[in-house]
Amino acid sequence: MAIDCHRQMVLLAKEGRDFPLRQRRAVSFREIVRDFLEYSWANKITARQDEQRMRYWLEAFGDRAAEAITPRILTGTKRPWPRVMLRPLPTVSWRPSKPAIPWL
Repeated sequence: MAIDCHRQMVLLAKEGRDFPLRQRRAVSFREIVRDFLEYSWANKITARQDEQRMRYWLEAFGDRAAEAITPRILTGTKRPWPRVMLRPLPTVSWRPSKPAIPWL
């Protein structure tokens, strides 16, 4: 199917015509959460915790289109991000005291 679409695009480009793009259906955040929880209950031990976490995000975003949720919107949600996520990662300055191979 993808190869056929590519061939059609190349043919239309040679003719100087535009390839008609299909309009995608907007997927709501609620649909993604529903699919995630379905997977979680089938495959994960932590499904109950996942469901509790998703309640918060559903309350925040509900039926909003998933493509419309940006990092800027995430920082404006009612509960701030944990401090651990906002700190820069420390630089690693550790080095072994002795070389692993003694003759080096």
